[in-house]
Amino acid sequence: MANYVETVLINEGLSAFNTHTFLRNDGVTGELVNQPLIYASELTPPLGAGQYMSIWEVWYSVTNFTIQFSWATLTNSDPFMVLAPGVDSRMKFHRFGGLVDSSGLYAQGGLLMSTTGFNSTASYGHIILRCRKHENTAPAYKIVGQPRGLQPGVTYSNTNSGTQQ
Repeated sequence: MANYVETVLINEGLSAFNTHTFLRNDGVTGELVNQPLIYASELTPPLGAGQYMSIWEVWYSVTNFTIQFSWATLTNSDPFMVLAPGVDSRMKFHRFGGLVDSSGLYAQGGLLMSTTGFNSTASYGHIILRCRKHENTAPAYKIVGQPRGLQPGVTYSNTNSGTQQ
């Protein structure tokens, strides 16, 4: 027997979609590691090159384990959000444009989930995601590897004085 993880696309429009995921441990299999929740290729129409998604809202309730989200990349997929156990929670990110897929050039267009403590039949939960689809190829806040507020082509030192390259 394997862990039960089911993600259902609740509804989808041209610029947004909602998913519901239910998960329950079988008491044998153990942790989930980079379990796909949604891939851009599963959407209608699928997101293409230069398109990406963002998370606008999360509703969740998990019991006896923690969930970490990461974006699917060709390289390491570092977690960007953690859902803690024992609370019914709703988080909103839409006021600042959502949690944007910031995986850059190596983006695979997917949202992954890993767990910690997901090791007994008493481990179960659900997640509802409200997400947006984006057409822009490189919005100003999605530049990867460059801190916000720094100008390209300027070298900064500890003295806070910039020199043009």
